[in-house]
Amino acid sequence: MEKQYILLDKEGKQYTSSTPGTLGGNKKLKIYGRLDCPSALRWIEKGHYVKNRVFFPDEETAIKAGYRPCAVCMPEEYKKWKQDSDTLKFYNDNAADYFKATKDGDMSEAYNRFLMLLPKEAFILDFGCGSGRDSKYFIEHGYRVTAIDGSKELCILASKYIGRDVQCMKFDELSDESKYDGIWACSSILHVEREELPRILQKMLRAIKDNGVIYTCFKIGDKEVIQEGKYYNYLTRNIFEELLRQADPNARLEDYYETGTVANVNRPTASWGNYLIKKK
Repeated sequence: MEKQYILLDKEGKQYTSSTPGTLGGNKKLKIYGRLDCPSALRWIEKGHYVKNRVFFPDEETAIKAGYRPCAVCMPEEYKKWKQDSDTLKFYNDNAADYFKATKDGDMSEAYNRFLMLLPKEAFILDFGCGSGRDSKYFIEHGYRVTAIDGSKELCILASKYIGRDVQCMKFDELSDESKYDGIWACSSILHVEREELPRILQKMLRAIKDNGVIYTCFKIGDKEVIQEGKYYNYLTRNIFEELLRQADPNARLEDYYETGTVANVNRPTASWGNYLIKKK
């Protein structure tokens, strides 16, 4: 009897075929890619991917079914897809509204948990500073701060707000080594695609000194979505810890806690996972 394969059609429905699929995918994350994709194979090996594994006869079918290309194994196709979901374009186009909505947020709990792990007068990199709210707090409390953001318009507003220049820089342009005592990445690297996150975490870990600390936070969940033109990577603690191990097996999750939407921030309600990472 001829072997049969289960594929997805353009509506995302299963059907049987005598011809195997040419592309694989993850039905939960809505990603498609090559059958030999190193990122997919790594997750399959760990048992996290198998139940959501699907196959397509061709790329056109995968796209029509609502899947997006993998950034790791299909970088050119991914770049084209990314142009339609440009997170930086959203922040540039809506900088004034975003600044107004976020600059008064109460981050006191996160500040306290982060700063208690740092030395006095620590050197902090605000990695995706947005409105400049957190840089302003750190500066006013005696810390040395370098602030960066990928949005040119937010850099202009934040520079005025904190009284010093904010560097316009994308996350993958970070090249410092052993320079900072801590990196503050509040609601910023949640815009990094899941396949790319270990590489960005590696750069962040290289940029901090031994025993340095990274704070970051993600909306809780297991999905990748585009909302208002912005890409969001929702993570659970287990998924984040696996991504951190890929970045550096020696990095330690020092603290984890969950919070709701920050007070005085005019943003949609969400549950947040907060992570404090220490470099050994």
